[in-house]
Amino acid sequence: MYEFDFSSGQGYGSPFAPRAVQKLSSSRAWYAAVVPLIGLFIEILADSIYLGALVWITCAVSCVAACVLDRRYLGAQAIDLTALKPCTAYIPPLYLYKRAVLLNANPTQIIVFIISFIVALSSNGFTMARMMDEDDAAGEVRNNYLVNVESFENTQPTKTIEELLKLYSKDHLGAQKLEWSAERGDGAVTVGAVSERKDFEIVFSIEFDGYAFGMITVEKITENSKTYEDERALEKFKKMMKSVSGDTDKDNANKTGGAKKALAERNGLPR
Repeated sequence: MYEFDFSSGQGYGSPFAPRAVQKLSSSRAWYAAVVPLIGLFIEILADSIYLGALVWITCAVSCVAACVLDRRYLGAQAIDLTALKPCTAYIPPLYLYKRAVLLNANPTQIIVFIISFIVALSSNGFTMARMMDEDDAAGEVRNNYLVNVESFENTQPTKTIEELLKLYSKDHLGAQKLEWSAERGDGAVTVGAVSERKDFEIVFSIEFDGYAFGMITVEKITENSKTYEDERALEKFKKMMKSVSGDTDKDNANKTGGAKKALAERNGLPR
């Protein structure tokens, strides 16, 4: 709660000079100021471009609604709203600025809104997806877990895919290093790993809708000049993982649906 004096007294050099008298609630204005940050946190749960868009559309609507409700509240408190026209509520930063001037209050809310907006604009999933490079795309497979690979949904996540392939390389390829690469395509990203001696190659495909990553599939495996594709590649991959991590097909009773992993742990590419 803040106290303001709405008399037309003289001697105030700043339009934001506070004058204590009447108590007013600023909860709606504060909500509008931090909505961009709220959206950034909620966005972590969005695992598709449609949900991501829904999050930000909802945030925009709720921000405007908060300003509209705040203006109605001020009117109910017998505040002269001549300088705070109804249309300003549809432009939250303008509304918060004019509100502060009208109430002779500190412009804290508009400052918070601007900071929140800049942070959300630079860190949201849509922005991060467009900033993604080859290393980021490859990392979505390298640092992911078997639980997000097709046909491994009930696997206990213990080691990353890269860690498991390193173990396989150590046991079967003479501890060769794997070189990772990625290429963006239509609706998916192709990620490959090739051994130093070129006697082993594995190719993954990970769903990507331009906003969030989805399920990983094994497209092709080549080992000692023998190539496995599609279903045969999946069966080969299962044998490889079983040899380094035990029975990867064993159900995990404590697992409640090993589903898609978007850019929840990104740098926000969702989740």
